[in-house]
Amino acid sequence: QQQQGASGGFGNTNRGGGGGGGSSSSTDSRQAPKHNNTTEPATDNDWGQTSQAFIMACWEGDSAKVEHLGRDCGLPGGRGGMRSFVDSFGNNGLMVAVQRQHEDLVLTLLSSPWDFSPDDTNRLGETALTVAARYGVPPGHGVAHALIAAGADVNAQDTFFGWSAAHWCCRRNDFNFLNCLIQSGRADMCLLDKGRDVDMPYTEVDRAKEIFDSRAIDITFPGEPRTPLQVAVDSGSVLARKTVQDELNRQVHPASLALHSAP
Repeated sequence: QQQQGASGGFGNTNRGGGGGGGSSSSTDSRQAPKHNNTTEPATDNDWGQTSQAFIMACWEGDSAKVEHLGRDCGLPGGRGGMRSFVDSFGNNGLMVAVQRQHEDLVLTLLSSPWDFSPDDTNRLGETALTVAARYGVPPGHGVAHALIAAGADVNAQDTFFGWSAAHWCCRRNDFNFLNCLIQSGRADMCLLDKGRDVDMPYTEVDRAKEIFDSRAIDITFPGEPRTPLQVAVDSGSVLARKTVQDELNRQVHPASLALHSAP
């Protein structure tokens, strides 16, 4: 299942976050972590060790270590800084903290000087909110609320499947998370995905994306593009289906209801 194994790879961290989040950094202006009150030119090994330590701290929810790394190393946000440290799937520290449901650390990163954005993306084009919806979060959904309050795009769709947070909520029958999206007032329940099989193992998806991106062509899997409501119907997600239908009824869009309502 895709929900398993997507997190790994913090032992193979690197610079340059995926999509709109991380950018490759210039090595000329980098400085290595300070040792004995001296500053030396950064090497790839120094940077790799700091990157790995940072992602591991986010994985473990160690806010003190995260703040220590930022303060002691004098690392900026944006290009070449904490925001560009990613695991092998392109998840930066914010996404890792979201996936591991470390709400306090998520709030710390969003309010830090390191310029973390809720709309940074990993190698599949997922934002932190999409990652949260894919993995699910505990009752109360503090992580989801924090990301939405920080201005996360609730309709962001990954580049490979075209799934939004609403698609994942409907797949997982997570009507509470779905309500968080709806209450933002910005959620579009008529988004269409790309009709691809989301049950592909995450590593296979990652490999396929690399192969097909490098050939500048696209692939499709059998199946028609689906809205969140259609995903809920196909998945047998009764509560999520009702939540979406109620929202469509509230919006009073007859054309949308006629097109997207379930049989």
